[in-house]
Amino acid sequence: MHIIPKAILLVDDNPDDLAAGQRALAQLEGVQVTSVDNPYAAMDACQDYRYDLIILDIYLPELSGPKIVSLLSSFGSEGNHCFLFVSGNAESKLVRHVRKQGAEVIEKPLRPEHIRAALAGSGHSFEIRQTEKAR
Repeated sequence: MHIIPKAILLVDDNPDDLAAGQRALAQLEGVQVTSVDNPYAAMDACQDYRYDLIILDIYLPELSGPKIVSLLSSFGSEGNHCFLFVSGNAESKLVRHVRKQGAEVIEKPLRPEHIRAALAGSGHSFEIRQTEKAR
């Protein structure tokens, strides 16, 4: 059975990348996107709501994307979420490390086809379709 992710949390501290991610996600059918621009707002949002998919910038100020996942795990809520990381520097040491750990990392700018491909490769049973308008 395929589930269309309805609730997506997008986390990026760069306003231009956050706006580009919102535009990309708007092209997907049936999703509701919550966007935040800092790691603490992301942590608060994850404590208050269960997102089907969380897309995190790997390099956030003060708390990296992987650190947020680690903290959520310590609170017992990491297993309730599907995570994808985004990065503008695909060759960085942190990105290589995260990929070796089995995490999906999407290069910026965020595009619907990258999200679909990453989810397909992650083993999660999500199906994301483009909206009619975006086709």
